Amino acid sequence: MFEQYRFNRVAKEIIKTVPLVTYSDSDLAVVSLVSHKDIWMYLIAISSFCHHLGYCPKVFVINDGSLTVDDRILIAKHLLGVHFVHISSISTECDVPIGGCWERLLFITDLVKENYVIQLDSDTLTCSNLSYISLMVAENKSFSLCDMRGIQGVHSLNALESVWNRPGNYLAQASFERNIGNYPDKSGNLAYLCGNAGFQGFAKDSFNRDGVRLFSRLIFKVIGDQLYEWGSEQLATNLILANIESNKDTLPNDRYKIFEGNYLDVKIVFIHFIGRYRFKDNIYVKEVKRFISKMLKIDYLKKGTTFQQQGSRARGEGSRIMAEGARLEASGISCLEEVGRSISQLGQNLANTGDELFAEGSKLIVKGY
Repeated sequence: MFEQYRFNRVAKEIIKTVPLVTYSDSDLAVVSLVSHKDIWMYLIAISSFCHHLGYCPKVFVINDGSLTVDDRILIAKHLLGVHFVHISSISTECDVPIGGCWERLLFITDLVKENYVIQLDSDTLTCSNLSYISLMVAENKSFSLCDMRGIQGVHSLNALESVWNRPGNYLAQASFERNIGNYPDKSGNLAYLCGNAGFQGFAKDSFNRDGVRLFSRLIFKVIGDQLYEWGSEQLATNLILANIESNKDTLPNDRYKIFEGNYLDVKIVFIHFIGRYRFKDNIYVKEVKRFISKMLKIDYLKKGTTFQQQGSRARGEGSRIMAEGARLEASGISCLEEVGRSISQLGQNLANTGDELFAEGSKLIVKGY
């Protein structure tokens, strides 16, 4: 597809930026299920997320089975310390479907015992500071991106029955919402949120595999074999997040959005570019190009400043060495005069190198601006 080719051609420029270094001691872990065709989207997603978070936490890439050796090498070069997990190595459960991202949910379930875990889709882009997400992590509060309806908050299963009724949509989540009256618990004890699994945060020690099995069985009672169709895992995460004991909420829908083909507001923090609208009007590509340009400028400024600092130190050291050489030259002792001239030349060479480094740093800084 031409749109994908055009996107990849722009996104590949991300490898020109400084590699990310993961923070292995972090209590925050970011998990993504990645395929070969989405590798450039993923590198943009994780790079923009870490940049706006302010650091790079532990990162886990679940290989869906399509990542090649070259793919893994590419990711590892740009994401130092990344952990690769093959999807086939994740232990499954008898009452839980295989495929459709359920292995990712089970992996998160195991990881959440000792970590706050964020699920990050490859087709996402972080555009601004993630201070709100940092606060959620610090307070161990779970969150979810809203789905396209923008219904915020956590509600009882019965509260939004009329809103959830989506005739004509036969995906697993829509079928479940349409048949909510058949849900085993009509007492209002169970809650629900209208979330999107593209960006979700799971509080540390907030749920376990027993909860996954429970909701998998309950979903089956409502929609039967549709439990095994694509999209049922997102339905399960919506139920899990809504019913965990710790605090939880949906993200503000005006700043954390699913892209629906409209132009983006300047206050947007996070965007999920879902398939049907992903490349509409070339907006995704333009935003990625803007992000990479920003990162390269930051890199130029950092490198330029470093070069200038190194150049200044080299000039200072060169001047000190030249002064020492001049002292020896003035000693009046022929052998010391010869040594002094050699030392003065070394000092001059070092000072010249310092001038060159400083000049190169100035060029990079100008390029950064």
